[in-house]
This record gives sequence, C-alpha cells and structure tokens, in this order.
Amino acid sequence: RSSVTGYSGRLTTSTAIELQIGHICSDLELVEYGFIDLNQSNTFNDIARTEVGVTDRSDIRSLAAVLTETKSELKLCQVVPSKTLSFGQVLVEIHYSGVCASQVHEIDGLKGPDHFLPHLLGHEGSGTVLEVGEGVRFVKPGDHVVMHWRPGNGIQSANPIYDWDGKTVNAGSVTTFNSHAVVSENRITCIPNWFDLRLA
Repeated sequence: RSSVTGYSGRLTTSTAIELQIGHICSDLELVEYGFIDLNQSNTFNDIARTEVGVTDRSDIRSLAAVLTETKSELKLCQVVPSKTLSFGQVLVEIHYSGVCASQVHEIDGLKGPDHFLPHLLGHEGSGTVLEVGEGVRFVKPGDHVVMHWRPGNGIQSANPIYDWDGKTVNAGSVTTFNSHAVVSENRITCIPNWFDLRLA
C-alpha cells in the first residue's frame, strides 16, 4: 500500500481512483487503470487556480504528489516550474490523471533502486495547454490534450526540473500527478475542445 500525505482524509478505491486533493490519496491498490479527478475538490481549485493565478506565468505553482522515498507516503506540496520553457516544452494545466499499475510499482519500489528521487509521477492524463516553448508546432495555448508516456508527434524536449522550497524535484517527459506540468511536446496529443476531458 502506498499513500499520500499533506492533507487529511482518505482516497477510496473502487473501479477507479478519484483524487480530490483535500481527500488525497490514501490507498493505491491498483491492478487496473484508474483515474484521478482534479476538478472536483474545492480545496484543490482554491490552491491550484485561485491562489496560484494561472494567468500569470511567473506565479504558477503546481500542487503535486511527490515521491521522496520508495515504499513510503507521497508528499503533497507545491512545486514551482522553471520561469521559462525550454525548446519543445509545453505547460499544461491538468484536469484528469490516470493511475496505472506501473506507477504503483514505482512507488512501492518494485522496479529497483530509484536514482531520481525526489520526483514527480503520472504517465497519462488530460488537460489544457497554457503555454508552448520554442519549436512547438503541434499544439497551441487553449488546446485540449491527452498526455501519454509513449512518444507521439513533436519534439522530445529536455526533462523539466521543479523547485520545492529550494530543493530540486525531478520529472520525466510527462507527469500528471500535479496540477500544472511541463511536458515534452511528443508526449501530448491534441483532441477536439468539445471532447469530454474526463473520458479522454
């Protein structure tokens, strides 16, 4: 069992996992894909949207579940992305995140020693593009996108680094256990804006 600290409450697991940050993860007992709903919590919305002020790029803080040690609880905290996007990077506001068995195994240390701690997690999700870096041509601000681990069209960018109160937090080409993520262009795919992001 893995869990997340930083807020009181429990996350119940049924056929899907609903992460309502304010009732954030407690049990991650997954063998099938589940989903995390990042829109249903007033607490989450207050922190990640009102206080953060996503219209001001310099003030964006991402509410994130950070893996600091395997076989231990995730830490819920605010991390700050770089002030500027690198070549091929895209800033996405995440609305929903998938939870796959691969991530649970990583949290539980089943993949062996983790040399990148602390780091962010999440391989699939959906969201809205807020900003694009130089060279990006397959998405633009305002687009709805799905986020995926397998590379697709576009640039493979350098991995982003986040700041957590002066401590470096690592991340891969895509992360989704956070409210705002800097991802590689080739890890997102544009979808019609009318399509339900929860279903995406």
